[in-house]
Amino acid sequence: QIMNNSQWLIHIDARLNFLLDENIFFAAKLADYIGSSSKIFGITMINGPSADLIRKYGGIVCSHSVQDIMNYLYLIIYQGYTHRINEKCQKELDSRIIAKSFDVIINKLVEKNS
Repeated sequence: QIMNNSQWLIHIDARLNFLLDENIFFAAKLADYIGSSSKIFGITMINGPSADLIRKYGGIVCSHSVQDIMNYLYLIIYQGYTHRINEKCQKELDSRIIAKSFDVIINKLVEKNS
């Protein structure tokens, strides 16, 4: 309910540029964010699964640079900047569809082990 009622959802990944060329982690909350059809503001490394999914969805991918963050926030607050949600991507991660898929997998496992 909170996600559905929020104007923007924020995703922040650790800044690992000093160790890796791309972020290798993926936060499962992104699937929930996308499934809720909310706007996403992602502060993450430019390359990696989180950034790729946020871009595919149509969200904002911002580096950890204070200047980049400030520029995007200015655009959102004062210029009314928004993004266009990729509905196909959103539908693929709709919570009802994911739950049904999960139910099918669990039922198969239960039947197999019964």
